[in-house]
Amino acid sequence: MSASRRSVLRWLLGSTLAAGAPSLVLGCRLSNAPAAASSTPAPSSRDTVHWASDRNNAQAGAYLAAEQGYFAEQGLAVTYDRLTGPDLLTALAAGRVDAIGGPLSVGHWNAIARGVPLKIVAPMARQDPGASSTFLMVRKSLIDRGQFKDFPDLAGKKFAAAGSPNYSIIRTMEHAGLPPDAAEQVDLGQDFQAMMTGLSTGAIDVAWIAEPTATLCVNAGAAVKWRDAGDVFPGQLNVVLEFGADLLTHRTDVGQRWMTAYLKGVRDYYAAMVKKGSGWADVVSVLTRWTPVTDASLYPHMGFAYNDPNGQLNMDSLADQLRFAQDQGQLTGPLDVQQTVDTRFTDAAVQTLGRYTA
Repeated sequence: MSASRRSVLRWLLGSTLAAGAPSLVLGCRLSNAPAAASSTPAPSSRDTVHWASDRNNAQAGAYLAAEQGYFAEQGLAVTYDRLTGPDLLTALAAGRVDAIGGPLSVGHWNAIARGVPLKIVAPMARQDPGASSTFLMVRKSLIDRGQFKDFPDLAGKKFAAAGSPNYSIIRTMEHAGLPPDAAEQVDLGQDFQAMMTGLSTGAIDVAWIAEPTATLCVNAGAAVKWRDAGDVFPGQLNVVLEFGADLLTHRTDVGQRWMTAYLKGVRDYYAAMVKKGSGWADVVSVLTRWTPVTDASLYPHMGFAYNDPNGQLNMDSLADQLRFAQDQGQLTGPLDVQQTVDTRFTDAAVQTLGRYTA
């Protein structure tokens, strides 16, 4: 490992993925999944891909690819590690996993700027009007008393943030026509449970909260889903699929097969959850088994993000988030958005599958 790569790993977190991290092979199927074709390689001859994510609904395409046998059809044995936060990026940079699914972060931009071989290869969650999984939550008592009616009412409110300066808060204030300091930013990290408690007690007034906590806030009477993320910044790409050095350079054919299986799963998700097709109940059943949201009764009330069935990245959104990090002085070196992506894998997958049309 080069000295520069070692320094990046130390900078990312200063820790390594625990040797005993739980891992499982993606091999189960939905009960109505078609039988594997006779040409499917035996497990011992399959290429292994180690994949990690924080196990939320954004990765539904991968869960469906596992349960429907799409990975097996591509001659792959996929292992799954559950990691969160900086651990995801650290594991990918160290080569301990081959691919990750997780939120965009400044750490991602800085890793690439410092020479770590990783790339964004596909979207996993995009916030569109009517297809969002993140909501601007406003304390219910403010709504009930008529103290919050429109965006200018953000002035003077306590706005919960995941770090400071926070992209979502600053862009929201710009959307409202207000300076960033017109609201008080309260840094609660990514602790959505703490945000829910803060809304319940009045410690905060407003917060961007993802599902399922957004729905739990509503059920608890703490807040209302005042706006979708897609209404405020339509097309925001906030969860992505990234490949590391091995798939990018040494096993590109394996990466292409992984992507082909994944996009088949994404198309199942898109038809069921975005287009609200007949497979909705089947997808929910898979999500209750693969994510912490095991209560199926929550799903009819939850929002679901858009995911492009052809794996197309919203480059405008990526460029805006990168520009924000640069403007805030959060980057350690120069970086162009084109340096952060690699579309070879989605291009090959779409060529194999054919372009999806709604």
